[in-house]
Amino acid sequence: MNSKKYQKLFEECICEMGRRVELPWGVFDDVEDWLEENDCYGNNKPWYHLCTWTKQDEDDFRIWMFNFLKKKTRWSANKINLEVGTFILQYSWKVSDWNNE
Repeated sequence: MNSKKYQKLFEECICEMGRRVELPWGVFDDVEDWLEENDCYGNNKPWYHLCTWTKQDEDDFRIWMFNFLKKKTRWSANKINLEVGTFILQYSWKVSDWNNE
């Protein structure tokens, strides 16, 4: 998969992640505007700490992303699981109820 297609998939996943915490992210430009509005560039605020979701929200997103990538790529289930896990590790919101399981 070329880098433009990979970038487009990444952008769609980021937008979906934002929509799940009720951010108005329809397209990736909305994400960039939000990052700028929240001064995530200048003060090096970790943008993924500005919102939280529950462990269940994260698990639901994991399932959505797996199905999304399965539909959009020809990757194996193992490759998709690796991509989803890496994405969540790097970009996921803070989990608000991590210790409450």
